[in-house]
Amino acid sequence: MPADDRLYAWLKEILKPLNLQEDFLKKISSSTQETAARLMRTDVEPKLKHIHLLVLAPSKRTSNNQTWGFFSVERLEHKKEHDVARDHTIEIYLYVEGDEIPTHGNQ
Repeated sequence: MPADDRLYAWLKEILKPLNLQEDFLKKISSSTQETAARLMRTDVEPKLKHIHLLVLAPSKRTSNNQTWGFFSVERLEHKKEHDVARDHTIEIYLYVEGDEIPTHGNQ
């Protein structure tokens, strides 16, 4: 199974409780694949040691017929000066349209 199919299957399984539409899941998967491909290019220095994927969703939902959106944030873990490899995290934030988008200051 190609990597993009494995990622899509994994996202579909872990996000199943949210009852997301198929095309929305495909957008998340495609966005993540594009970001990972860009990060793994052979001409990028220094090389990445790991790429982590973190998906965050709101804990409170009122109905299954909500319109969802998402945005992603990339974080580079700073290593010691002499380390050649580094870690990168792709964070996917899911939100319901019309809800306040969470920030560090929102509780």
